[in-house]
Parts: sequence; structure tokens; C-alpha cells
Amino acid sequence: MPEVPPEIALKIGLLYLGLLLAGLFADGLICLWLLRHPPELPQLSARTRRSPFTWSQLGALMLLLLVSQAFGLAGLALAQRQDVVPDPVPDTALLALQSILVHGALLLAIVLGMYRNRLGWRRAFGLRLRELPARAVQGAVFYLAMVPPFLAALFVSYLAMRRFGVEIEPQDVVDAFIRERVPWVRAYFLVLALLIAPVAEELLFRGILLRLAAKRFGVGPAIALCSACFAAIHFHLPATLPLFVIASAFALAYIYTGSILVPIVMHAIFNGVNMWLLRMLR
Repeated sequence: MPEVPPEIALKIGLLYLGLLLAGLFADGLICLWLLRHPPELPQLSARTRRSPFTWSQLGALMLLLLVSQAFGLAGLALAQRQDVVPDPVPDTALLALQSILVHGALLLAIVLGMYRNRLGWRRAFGLRLRELPARAVQGAVFYLAMVPPFLAALFVSYLAMRRFGVEIEPQDVVDAFIRERVPWVRAYFLVLALLIAPVAEELLFRGILLRLAAKRFGVGPAIALCSACFAAIHFHLPATLPLFVIASAFALAYIYTGSILVPIVMHAIFNGVNMWLLRMLR
């Protein structure tokens, strides 16, 4: 990776320091709230275990995700290798099309499955749009609360990669956003990070997988399984541990609030902060 200029490194360091301090404050507030209002764990567990979806539906969605991702990546690699794409069209445009295939197919399949089973958003995922302002505030607080463990996991992952000689490279989509100069492609990556990916991935991993796994294995193992799958599906070794940590935070927030809007907001803020950092790195 290229060396980061000192002034940019200072800005990034100050941003993370501010997020860390705000996160520690949020953790303190949440701990005080939980001490004064202890959660009804049996009720939360029972609510999490209720799922209108089936394992066969989940299997079909996961298969669709893997197949669409494999086809998209294979098509991208083939186009680059055979020089099918003319020079004016950047590789990042193909990466954007690949993400449309993956997330678009996933969202379409979930919506069609809900329509087939006659499920509303409230019954399927605890989603009520009129609660969006309150859930957005909760999501922001829970996001800040997850920053300290995320930064700790990021530091541990960095040390482990250095210890075993693993070269740390950014994900393809991250590298694409840094290099991208075409406005519409850059705008799409922003929409993908702030809306499409948070909605599609939270519906699948927290809204469906987590609840089915909790019903079968219990809440604790379900959080671990869901978080491991979420980290693995990104296919980026250096980010595996940090992604596992934030996925666990998303799951805990969903279990506690019962609304998929909260982890969606957390996910969107997390991606938004990262995109802002990448904008500075450009």
C-alpha cells in the first residue's frame, strides 16, 4: 500500500481518537441504562427465535448470493483478461455492475419471498418506517458503542497480519473507490455503501440467518455463526476479525431493539465513515 502523507494520517488519527472517546462515552451510557433497566433476556431470546422464514429459504438466498458473486467476479476477471472492456470504461465500472448483480438479486429474492409468503415488513423484520427517527438515534448510539471493540480488533488483526507476513491490501471495492474518477460510478459506490449494502446484508444476515440460527442453536451460537458468515462472505482476510466484531454488534443491537432499522443505520454509518476516510486518502 502507498504511504499515507503525514497530514492525512494526522486527520485520520484525530477522527479515530474522537470516535474512540465518543464510543467509550456511549458504552458508559448503555451500561448505565442497562443497570437501571435490566433487559428481559428470556423475552429477547424468545422474540429472536421467532422467524417466519425457513432454512430452505435461507439456503436458497445464500446460494443465490454466492452464485451471483462468483459469476460477477468471474465475468469481471474474464473481461479484464481478454481486454473486452475498452479503455474509456474503467474496471471500477465493471465492479459496480458486479455489485448490482449481487445485491440486486439478493434484495429481489427477499422481496419475492416475502410476497410469496404474504409477509409484511413488520412481521418479517420488525421494520416500521414511522419509527425511523428513533431507530436512527439508537443506531447512531450503538454504532459509537461498537467503535472501541472494533478498533481493538483492527489493531489485533494488523499485528497478526504483520506477524505472519500477510500483505495488507484494501478490498477491491475500497481500492476502486479510491481510484475512481468517473462521477456516476463514484456516486453509485456511495449509494451502495450507504443504502443498498446495509439493507440487503442486514435483511439476510441479521433478519433471517440470525433468527433461524437462534431458533435452532440458541442466541449465543447464532450470533457467532451469523457474524462468522458475514465476515467470511467479504473474502478479505485482514478484515475478518474486525468484520466479525462489528457483525456481532449489529446482531446484539437487533436482538435488543427488535428492529432491523437499527443495524441498518449502524451499518450505513460505519460504511459512511469509511467512505469519508477513503475520500481523504484520495
